[in-house]
Amino acid sequence: MCEKQETEEGQSELEARAGLEILYEGGGTGKDLTDIAFRDLDIELREKYWIRLAKDAGTGDGGSLAEITLPWKIERHELGRARSEPGDGFRYVFRFLFGSSGTGGRAEWFEVTEVFEGINPKDVKAFMRINNGGEAGSPFDPEEFLEGLDMGLPSRAAQRRAADKVIAAVEKKMNKPSYEAVWRPHGYGTLIVGLPLWFAGGPLDPLRVENVIDDFETRVLMGLRPYARQLKKKTCPFWRIVVVWNVSVQSMREWNSKARLDIHDDPAYRRMGPFPVKAGSLFPLLLELGISPPSRYLWVIVPGKKGREKSLSLPPAVVEWKTRLDDQGRRNRMKPREHVKMRALGRCLELLCFVGTFGWAGLERHVVARLSPRRRLVRLVMRRRALRLYRASERKAKAAGR
Repeated sequence: MCEKQETEEGQSELEARAGLEILYEGGGTGKDLTDIAFRDLDIELREKYWIRLAKDAGTGDGGSLAEITLPWKIERHELGRARSEPGDGFRYVFRFLFGSSGTGGRAEWFEVTEVFEGINPKDVKAFMRINNGGEAGSPFDPEEFLEGLDMGLPSRAAQRRAADKVIAAVEKKMNKPSYEAVWRPHGYGTLIVGLPLWFAGGPLDPLRVENVIDDFETRVLMGLRPYARQLKKKTCPFWRIVVVWNVSVQSMREWNSKARLDIHDDPAYRRMGPFPVKAGSLFPLLLELGISPPSRYLWVIVPGKKGREKSLSLPPAVVEWKTRLDDQGRRNRMKPREHVKMRALGRCLELLCFVGTFGWAGLERHVVARLSPRRRLVRLVMRRRALRLYRASERKAKAAGR
């Protein structure tokens, strides 16, 4: 009985905190935190929080059967950069690439900007100051603030507003000339857009063309298409754009009850990945295991690589570490034939996991859909219609002065 009560209390605390993690981000140690004024501590903490969540989004830097990655965080002072200069975080990612050259790497920096929708930024600042032992600077009740939060799915109007704010924030950052002094010596950067206390889920019906108007994820991805082309240019300071936010237990429950799970879980519309999970089963499983709902990401990545690693400026400690790993990688270099075997094994595991989730009939449906010319034509028509709807909504917004 006591064990059951403890479990229920743990789940209750999980539900209360899920989606609010950024509010409870605490101060740390180190030169890059201790030398800032307390009035700016909440900003610094949120920047580090978004970098921690988004740093590997869409890159596969978590490692795989054919690759092992090792990151090294670089502090600003190691590069001789002041806090007022562009760049909210720096790192070097070393890769053991089995086969080919054996090793590789990438230096990158992070630029963070935030978008607020339905929440006052001053309230977030005040809460984080109090949570870190300071004062809000004005009358503020943390408990009243939490009780007043709407942690359900945002309305379609709010999703459209938030999406347009994200697109505008990306446009502003992409066109700033001050980043040239960062990418030339330190490599290309990742632009991160964080949304505090934003609880949107994915599209309820992924086949609904009107999602480009009032679904947050769909509209953001459509609006970022021009910047995906801009990322390809060697003069663009960024190689990746990541939009990241948290979801709440309440918003996930609402999404599960409203979403077209029959479409989300249809093998015809699923990609084959390492661990496929049915959309309707993931959230209850996480709650049962006492795990908070994962953060959501949208990302745009430039295909291929830009620039050359040898031109980058790295601290001596990183250079020494990288040299040792390069030597180790050359000694343990995998032969091309072994490299092919590793990749084939990875594909086989993906196939087995897909069959284990959707069955052989699901695999057959997936293959037929992938090869169907009719399905490709239908998707092309839907994309063109969605683009027309998006452009029409943009024109209406400009005409209305938004």
